[in-house]
Amino acid sequence: MKAVPDGHVHRVCLIGKGDACCRYLVMGSEGFECAKGSSLRQILDTRADAGSMTAIGDNCDGNKDIPSWQGDA
Repeated sequence: MKAVPDGHVHRVCLIGKGDACCRYLVMGSEGFECAKGSSLRQILDTRADAGSMTAIGDNCDGNKDIPSWQGDA
């Protein structure tokens, strides 16, 4: 999974915005990561469809949309 910079977490993943928050945003050992292209995707999709989690957004095309920069820039 690819690390997600802070600025992207707020502008695209919409952390803290309830159901608009991306379902694929997960916390890893290095900070936030995108799980859209991982083996977790099916589990997250199933849980979101079942209504068993709050973050149900699908906000981008996954890792290819995540900029390589870090921080809020």
